[in-house]
Amino acid sequence: MKIIRAVVFILLSSLLPVRGQEMHPKNNSYKFYLALQGGFGFKIAGENLGHFGQSPSLLSATHTAGYTLGRGVSGGMNVGYILTKHICIEFAANYLISSNYDWNDSYGVLTWHGDMLRLVPALRFQTDEGPLLLYSRTGLLIGCRQYVQSESIWMLTGQQQIDQISRYSGRTSYGMQSALGLSYYIRHRISIFLEVCAMMQSWAPARMDYTKYTNNGVDMLPGMTVSQKQFIYETNYSGPITYVKGYAPSFPPNSPSPEPLMQIPFSSVGFTAGIQFAFGKHFITDKARYDLTSL
Repeated sequence: MKIIRAVVFILLSSLLPVRGQEMHPKNNSYKFYLALQGGFGFKIAGENLGHFGQSPSLLSATHTAGYTLGRGVSGGMNVGYILTKHICIEFAANYLISSNYDWNDSYGVLTWHGDMLRLVPALRFQTDEGPLLLYSRTGLLIGCRQYVQSESIWMLTGQQQIDQISRYSGRTSYGMQSALGLSYYIRHRISIFLEVCAMMQSWAPARMDYTKYTNNGVDMLPGMTVSQKQFIYETNYSGPITYVKGYAPSFPPNSPSPEPLMQIPFSSVGFTAGIQFAFGKHFITDKARYDLTSL
């Protein structure tokens, strides 16, 4: 019995170092990784939404300061390619579901909501690979599918109540992403990570359409002209702004009404957590891969 125990002990002792070496990524070179992640973004420094024109009293309702539609939950995935042990190329796709932003004044109430699909090509810089590593990432944010909707109720003179739902669309938005993270290998080729991430981004939509417009409960959309329910945003536009709070535009009836360009903020700072899977054999030999002097 003692001999059997001794043999088992020797076998286990010999296997443990091997297992430790297997879990160490330096002994398992790879060239790709796939990560699944989710997180939450918080509001950062106040930003403004709305038009800035020649009628402040009319437009004050759209000057909603200190908000961002970047606040909310997000989830997605990213793939990476390892160039050297310190530099990686990444491409991520994540979907943001923003929290509602509510605003009100003596004229009415306004609620904003937005979703966005973001593509993020980036460079990742990391410490020497091992069970535990630190990394930073810098990349370009590309908002390729934005969905923004605002719901408003305005009380006008003469006891008129205007209920509106506006849908914003068009144009690609751009921004920057920076992140600082910590990754830990829990087993061979599988690691978990946690990072702090900042997004700086705004979106200038191309158009806005009313999907609901009622006056004291009466649906007005069927009788409205194109210019009254569709609007296009133009750079350097300096003409009249007349649709806010139910004011009817005085443009050609069968064409969308022009409006000055507006910016919808999507910036945020938050955290992301996930799991990462490494795969593929690297094209650089093991020795060269971990000896930068030989590259």
